[in-house]
Amino acid sequence: MDSRDYRRGLLAKVHIARKDLGLTEEEYRATLREMFGIESAAQLSEGQLGDLVEHFLHRGWRGPQDLSDRPGYLEIADSDPYARQKRYILALARRLGWRPGVLQRYMRAKVRSSSLAHLHDPTKLNLLARDLWGRCVRQGIDPGAKGEPKPPERPDEPAEGAGGEGSESGTRRRPQRKARDKS
Repeated sequence: MDSRDYRRGLLAKVHIARKDLGLTEEEYRATLREMFGIESAAQLSEGQLGDLVEHFLHRGWRGPQDLSDRPGYLEIADSDPYARQKRYILALARRLGWRPGVLQRYMRAKVRSSSLAHLHDPTKLNLLARDLWGRCVRQGIDPGAKGEPKPPERPDEPAEGAGGEGSESGTRRRPQRKARDKS
């Protein structure tokens, strides 16, 4: 992220905070005059923008974490090596009716990480996928609806459709166990 992107992000936070706090145009301009002696946030340096965001946090704005509860807020980058698995986890959470903030709290309790975007442990990702898949099944929700993949059989195995050897769809099949006769 370059300096311009960082600055744009801070400006966006300022304007979101202003809207969320319900500040009128005059209240907002008065805050800028009192704190910095200017009329527009565009004239602020990065440090001053950060100070303004902090000021809004002290005035009661709850910050970016509020955005996480908005539907569709979480995005997974295509360049992420675990993008398919993370999107699968998001799809299962949506099937359960969970908002991203609920998923983050669940992840914090389950794998001690609240950021799906920054989780890069395939074992933990597999644990989340299998647990959410099981929750869907227990609640009578079809986790495989709309062509969503089935959970991997082993932690090191990619989810269905993620490649690999096996059948035409790229999955491995677990061998069937024979029932033992106990007579």
